[in-house]
Amino acid sequence: MRRCTLVTAIAYGPLLGASVLELGCGLGDAAAYVATHSSAEVVAVDLSEPFLEEARARHVHPNLRFQQCDLFQEGFAFD
Repeated sequence: MRRCTLVTAIAYGPLLGASVLELGCGLGDAAAYVATHSSAEVVAVDLSEPFLEEARARHVHPNLRFQQCDLFQEGFAFD
């Protein structure tokens, strides 16, 4: 499985089977763009649960997941 950053995914287009991680996704617009225009599995992470709730309401895609995480307080694994 290939992994790439959100910037790389938008600029070059992720390959089939890629995983994309966005840190600090806010309302999820960029992550949703990548999920809509590719087959990559997209994980979008933010600290703010209210932002994530809005992102989940706005963007529903089978290959997009929003997750609340404080990267400074807990371990985070990206697979």
